[in-house]
Amino acid sequence: MNRQRIFLVSDLHLGHANIIKYCNRPFDSVEEMNYALIKNWNDAVGKEDRVFFLGDFALGSKDNLVKWGRALNGRKVFIYGNHDHQKPQAYYDAGFEHVSRWPIVIQNTYLLSHAPFSLPWNERYTGPLINRHGHVHDKVHEAPTISKMSACVCVERWNYMPVELDMIRRRMKEVCHVD
Repeated sequence: MNRQRIFLVSDLHLGHANIIKYCNRPFDSVEEMNYALIKNWNDAVGKEDRVFFLGDFALGSKDNLVKWGRALNGRKVFIYGNHDHQKPQAYYDAGFEHVSRWPIVIQNTYLLSHAPFSLPWNERYTGPLINRHGHVHDKVHEAPTISKMSACVCVERWNYMPVELDMIRRRMKEVCHVD
């Protein structure tokens, strides 16, 4: 029996042509980007894996949002980002099992949010929760990919696909020497 894996990802921006140039994404068109992001997701994520989506899913019509969401593998949880403007029901219709306008805590350890919290990547921060976030895309100067108390899960940081929570833990041990 396969165990359920946990994935994190943010900032797909499906349907958003301008994000290609804003973030130097390696795609020639929005159609190519949409196809690649959906394919990469489904290549990584199994049908029963849990995926926490940390905001900025898609721009455009509700019909496209629903079509794209239903095309994605996994048991999906949605946290609103600053570019997510549809009503919660649209995200439920797109196949998300839970929709939240607020950050979520999982495993009593990880604070999942769209935007990074102001302190977690500050090495002086010793709070009880480790922040997993999106929002900053390829702007490493705004938040590192991995630090002692945070990880950025924007698709630009992880080869345009969801990243497994266990992979982030391993990278934290390698980079920050934490358990």
